[in-house]
Amino acid sequence: MKQITIIFFLSIIFLGCSEMVSLEIPKDEEFTLRTNIDLNTPRSCIIKPDTEKFEKLLKLLDENNVNWKTEYASIYPRVSVSNSKIHVFFSGNLIVTNLDKGQYSHKVKESDYAFLRCEKKPNKYKEINSLP
Repeated sequence: MKQITIIFFLSIIFLGCSEMVSLEIPKDEEFTLRTNIDLNTPRSCIIKPDTEKFEKLLKLLDENNVNWKTEYASIYPRVSVSNSKIHVFFSGNLIVTNLDKGQYSHKVKESDYAFLRCEKKPNKYKEINSLP
């Protein structure tokens, strides 16, 4: 009986640490994407509505809208997306967001958000230097 009680209380503790987090995801507002994949090459770009990348992002956030855990850790985000309603950080196998109730994290695979990259822009200086 004592073992059942301990297991019950441990279950309550672990279940109590995760909760349904409702992310307000505007479906018609662009996101700013910031990446720093190799820690030396920060990039920034816009993800506009009605694009494939925008739809993939909405799907990713929608599919990960449950089982968030309260998180009080510092991470160095390799990827972040934000707009006026939401700011989400991706690092390793975590998504982290800050809400009015606190900071929350959710486990994901890095491959789930691998599409969040800014296209490399041509170097204007090389173009200028290549002029006759």
